Amino acid sequence: MGTYPLVILKIAKGSVALTHIYSEYLSKINLSKTELRYTFLEHWPDKEAHMEFFGREQELSEMERAFASEKFEAVLLYGRRRVGKTELIRQALEEADGSLIISCECKRASFAVNLRHLSARIASALKLPADYVFPSFDALLDAVFDAASRQKVVFVIDEFSFLLREDPSVDSSLAIAIDAHRHDSLLKIVLSGSYVDLMEHLVDAASPLYGRFTHIIHLMPFDYFTAARFYPNYIPADKVLMYATMGGVPYFNSLIDPDKPAIDNVIELIVRKDSILEHEVSEMLLAETNKIAGLNTIIELVGSDVRKYSDIMGRVSQDKRVNPSYALARLQGMGILRKVEPINAKGNKKRTFYAFGDNLVHFYYRYVFRYLAERNIMAPRDFFSEFVQHDLDAVYLPKKFEELAAQGIARMSRLHRIEPLVYEVGTYSFDDARARVNRQFDVVTRDAEGYTSYECKFTNAPIDSRVAAEEERQVRDLDIDFYRLGFISKSGFAGDVDPNRYVLVALDDLYAE
Repeated sequence: MGTYPLVILKIAKGSVALTHIYSEYLSKINLSKTELRYTFLEHWPDKEAHMEFFGREQELSEMERAFASEKFEAVLLYGRRRVGKTELIRQALEEADGSLIISCECKRASFAVNLRHLSARIASALKLPADYVFPSFDALLDAVFDAASRQKVVFVIDEFSFLLREDPSVDSSLAIAIDAHRHDSLLKIVLSGSYVDLMEHLVDAASPLYGRFTHIIHLMPFDYFTAARFYPNYIPADKVLMYATMGGVPYFNSLIDPDKPAIDNVIELIVRKDSILEHEVSEMLLAETNKIAGLNTIIELVGSDVRKYSDIMGRVSQDKRVNPSYALARLQGMGILRKVEPINAKGNKKRTFYAFGDNLVHFYYRYVFRYLAERNIMAPRDFFSEFVQHDLDAVYLPKKFEELAAQGIARMSRLHRIEPLVYEVGTYSFDDARARVNRQFDVVTRDAEGYTSYECKFTNAPIDSRVAAEEERQVRDLDIDFYRLGFISKSGFAGDVDPNRYVLVALDDLYAE
């Protein structure tokens, strides 16, 4: 079975135990996965201090307001797997004083299995016979709404998307029940799900539940700055490395040992054979790749810089099993890919492209999946040295630094550390007439004065006046209407760079409190 890091988990009743993340270990201590609730704790046996719950202040406040209200509330909470939906609900429920709490988690199983599971939880809360099973979802809802006519009831259906996939009519049943009872009900219902595209359908104008939700929360992965709170003592360059490989999903970051060197965490958690996060990526994609042809192919293509829809179509068009539009939509719904529209070409499909929305999956496919045979026979550090290190430093990290820098510029603007205030940040598309190709600038902002282009350098040398002047010359030769230029540098700036001529942002500035 191999040796794996241990994980501190908080049991539902409040005790703390050490156990392995995988089900073999859970069975040894007679615990099911549904009896465990991950919390933001230190994940290593020699740690005792618990990490605080952080980064969800706005969402937590919104849910607490919903639970405290004196009227019917319906909360739609959705986001990709491992983003922290269940933990957010748990935190909000701690403040639901005086309410009857019915919390259920649907399984990846048939509708009948989930109806029995939901019935058991509701029967226990409402003091019905332990073996009672509601004859239908409609009857189940009627019982919950009846209880909520006399007292506050918080009814949570976690992983509602599993239920919806098995019986698409449940949203109609819920809409009918809401319309019948909402005006005299104290019910607070929370629907949570990981299939983003399915959950977003619930708020479409064509959905039976359209207009019924009082709160809609799309829980996103942490940005680079919040994710760094998992490893606060790393130097900024190592924080970039961790975000470039782990991304902002809380669970992934919670596995990091901040007392180990950053590169050791990358090797241990992702690169090593049978690592925790290799299994996580496999589990995330296995169920979908078994049902939808072409997912792995499309991921590999985007990882190889085949990123425009027309180019992807050209590569997979001969495989009649593959529906590229559907596969791309699923990958976006899972948070694996994201669609990127240049800020100066919104709606222009020819200039829209796809990029990774999940840094862990991107790193895994670029290095581990691509060189799986070599990884399986080599020692982890030897494999990293031979197949990862050079490309990581020369290509992967500089590109990820651009994505991080775009987030950083937006954050600095919100804090009024960059003026004028930024309205938008993204890529900028243009036609290079001389080369007769379309190109793009990767970090460009739009404000009241126009566009500012930022050149990002993730090198060990500071940017000097020569580098700045050459960038200025290239932009001038392309005849692009940027009203100013900026530079974002890992290693800062030489003394000969004029701060009055350019916007200068050092890596330390991106991580400044």
